[in-house]
Amino acid sequence: MFTEDVVKALNIDEETVSTWVNYGIIKAYSGLKVDGTRRYLFKREEIEELANNFTDYYLITKEVVEYLSVSKHYIYQLIFITLESLM
Repeated sequence: MFTEDVVKALNIDEETVSTWVNYGIIKAYSGLKVDGTRRYLFKREEIEELANNFTDYYLITKEVVEYLSVSKHYIYQLIFITLESLM
């Protein structure tokens, strides 16, 4: 799967995909930060599993930032810390 496929599968924007890759929330197997190629490549099974675990009741980062009056960077730090503690 490429970025545009992940955008559709997870109902997020391209910037969020890139940010999630940078924070390790989703793993890219090819792309600028991986091997210098121009497009991110993801494993379909991993994205589908993530999509299946999403609920219909979630907020996008922009909504959380506005609601809590904090930066996107802060939200991603919290997500990353939480994911690290689960591993």
